[in-house]
Amino acid sequence: MEKEKREKRSYDPEFRIQAVKYLKSCGKSVKKAAEELGVNPRTLTNWCEVIRKKGERGLMGEEGLTEMEVKTTFVKNIADTEVPGF
Repeated sequence: MEKEKREKRSYDPEFRIQAVKYLKSCGKSVKKAAEELGVNPRTLTNWCEVIRKKGERGLMGEEGLTEMEVKTTFVKNIADTEVPGF
């Protein structure tokens, strides 16, 4: 029997944030809320954890970074890159 491949879904940052807000306000279990939203319960739990640690901007990826934060990250990545022969 061959395992069925699951399609990896991508959720936009606004949906993720609204899903966490819904969970916090609805009074339902993670499993029930995730079922209603059509997401995996573990995924919803992960989003909650990200918001708890980093705030809503944590779910926005680079979209949530300011221009200065993007530039700083870029410069750090370049500085950490080893160049062969130097």
